[in-house]
Amino acid sequence: MLSKGKVTTLLLPRVLFKRVPSNRLSSTTSENTGPPIKLRYGVFGLGNPGDKYKLTRHNVGFMVIDKLAEKYDINVTNNKCNALLSNCWKYNDKAVWLGKPQTFMNLSGGSVRGAVGVHRIPKENVIVIYDDLHLPLGTLRVKDNGSSGGQNGVEDVINHLGKSAKFVRLRFGIGSEFSNSNREKYVLQKFTPDQEDLLKATIERAVLCVESIIDLGLDKTMNLFNKSQEDYEKNEKDKIKREKEKAKREAARLWQLKKDEEEKKKEEEKMKEEKNMEEKEEETQEEKTQTSEEEEQAKEEEKERGRTT
Repeated sequence: MLSKGKVTTLLLPRVLFKRVPSNRLSSTTSENTGPPIKLRYGVFGLGNPGDKYKLTRHNVGFMVIDKLAEKYDINVTNNKCNALLSNCWKYNDKAVWLGKPQTFMNLSGGSVRGAVGVHRIPKENVIVIYDDLHLPLGTLRVKDNGSSGGQNGVEDVINHLGKSAKFVRLRFGIGSEFSNSNREKYVLQKFTPDQEDLLKATIERAVLCVESIIDLGLDKTMNLFNKSQEDYEKNEKDKIKREKEKAKREAARLWQLKKDEEEKKKEEEKMKEEKNMEEKEEETQEEKTQTSEEEEQAKEEEKERGRTT
């Protein structure tokens, strides 16, 4: 998707999110199949159609959808509702549609509303991913209300879904390194080469964020993902450090337990050996006593024979 550069090692959660097994991931061509209405989700990335805009800052929403589609081998090619949509696919027993409006950024709302209506997706289960000038690159913010912040695409979505609609907004920071007069030019430019590693890492995290919204809900997701990539990676490193310390303590506990068991076994073997020695001594003493008694009896019998002959 992007030109090659230095690859950043991603620190991603190891327990919360697992790739869905193939038997739990399937596709169907009908929106009337699958889970109940409340378990239906629509994930829409905003951007501009066409190769001209493919890798521009304004198209990070499309980039996240593309990464999700790549991860789960989904085709987002159905031309419907003035958007490119996927078939329904099941993620952890929930029905999910991916979408990329094709009406250009500022008119995205009609496409989103159309797809939501056709597939009967509750508004609270609509996830809209878009670029945000007010956040530095590498930062994600998740919320379900508030203004558009001047982002025309999400403003149009708000207008079409309703001012009071609580759909999920995933804001993807792109920074604001421009003068006021160059805002439009800035969002339609491609990311610089030195930004590509951070961009890739943040796209990966945005994919995890979408999975978390569907799996864990909005509140837990906000606690996990509403931070910069730097803070996110620091938290992951701290988590790894805590897990290593925990593993070290557990290893020490198991070592001590094994040592105690070995000591106990040695003590039991020693006691068993001592008991065997005592039993042998008792048997030897009994044999000596029996031999002595037999000798005494033989002497008495000899004396008795001497008196009678």
